[in-house]
Amino acid sequence: MDSPRRYPRKGRSLEDWTPRDLAPSVWTLLTADLTAGADPEGAVTKARSAVAAHERQEKRDTKLAPIEHRITTGLGALANKVRNGAITHPEFKDRGTDVLRTGIHEGMKAGAEQAAEEEDVPVDLTADSRYGEWIFGEADALTNGQQRYLVGVLEDITAEEPEMGDEGGDEGDEEEGDDEEESEGDSLDARFALYGAQAVAAFETGYLATSIAAGGDDSQQYVIRHTDMSGDPCSLCLDRDGKAYTTDTLPGIPGAGGFGATCMGGPRCRCHLEVVDDIGDAEMGVPGDGVDFPGAAEAFAASLDFGE
Repeated sequence: MDSPRRYPRKGRSLEDWTPRDLAPSVWTLLTADLTAGADPEGAVTKARSAVAAHERQEKRDTKLAPIEHRITTGLGALANKVRNGAITHPEFKDRGTDVLRTGIHEGMKAGAEQAAEEEDVPVDLTADSRYGEWIFGEADALTNGQQRYLVGVLEDITAEEPEMGDEGGDEGDEEEGDDEEESEGDSLDARFALYGAQAVAAFETGYLATSIAAGGDDSQQYVIRHTDMSGDPCSLCLDRDGKAYTTDTLPGIPGAGGFGATCMGGPRCRCHLEVVDDIGDAEMGVPGDGVDFPGAAEAFAASLDFGE
């Protein structure tokens, strides 16, 4: 990162450089700032922060990938059982809710574990601890907010098939019907993947609640929202990238809410949160509705385990 910063000052181009050890998104950020004449030291510092954010994003994605997969495939398997008559509609709703609840709980616990690791605090996250119970309660609340959408999915699964023509139809009619059926299956798979992505909001909720609780007085803590530049972030996320908030002004949890609530991508939001005591050069972001975790600090404190 230090080597390219002298080139623009000497009138040399960075266009022929190829990043070997840096993520393409970090390289793009660094070279754009340098080419625009930004202070080299500031550009490198900004890029180093982007590296840390990218590593944090990759760590989250690695932890969430199997969780999202279990949610997606679990709901898909239940949908097939409904079609085959193996389970009833109420059973689909109940079992589907269980699949979601398990995945969301796993995602929230994973976020809490990462925060506890970063804060270096020995908190008990098992189901029988007070904080473990609090996490499960939050996961249950998030799951309950998704149940009405499962009902909509069930209606689509059980909708009457479009007419495929009579038995005397030609091969062209059959092929068209096959395409329609495949399209419907793809649409449901995409919707199930969105349910899998609910693990993102769960992770960030567990991470933020645990980081805040570990820090004690949240009035002295700030939350910085980072945007993953490797994809195509929406305008909402771009505006909030690197901005600092308090828990009272944070514009929601990444991935939470519907499309356009905190991100145009809804549950597919690629942002993540960082809790700091000092915002440094970061600017305060435009205030949002804020977040609150009632009972988290007390449950966290009661679940600290420093051993004998």
